Amino acid sequence: MRSGRTVQVFVAVLLLILLGFGTYVDATPTGKPNNTSDCGCHSGGSGLATPSHNFPSEYNPGDLYSITIGVTSSSISGSGGGFSLTANKGSFSNAGSNAKIVNGDPTHSNNNARSWTVDWTAPTTGSGSVNIALAVLAANGGNGNSNDGWGTTTHSISEAGDNQPPSVSNLIVSP
Repeated sequence: MRSGRTVQVFVAVLLLILLGFGTYVDATPTGKPNNTSDCGCHSGGSGLATPSHNFPSEYNPGDLYSITIGVTSSSISGSGGGFSLTANKGSFSNAGSNAKIVNGDPTHSNNNARSWTVDWTAPTTGSGSVNIALAVLAANGGNGNSNDGWGTTTHSISEAGDNQPPSVSNLIVSP
């Protein structure tokens, strides 16, 4: 019986380890879509860039949201950068300057900016929570992959509830 318990513990630990692995981010000056866990090819490393976005905490089904993605860094000079964004529900459109949409996900179209815009259309009613993942890069302008910094974030967006006023049935009023 002891070996059966050991196998169960081993499988549980293995599953936890596998769940901890995300997609690998490999950026290029003209974008790298669908990759939002880290930016290991840039030697400056994690934590040197801070991602920002204005995704709502709650969405109305089918509504269009104008999203601004940004990256800041107190240790990486210059104005260059990049990003990769994914959402498991909804759709992206209308990529602004220095951005593009590839296979449904937004990314940078060149490395000349640290702020980008894109529209996101929320999914239909009953879709539930949406999960987004964002990776950003602050580039130092050296046209290489050293002394840059990257950062990542995730965000969950709840579906707005059906806000109906309370109702009462079978009410009897007596003196």
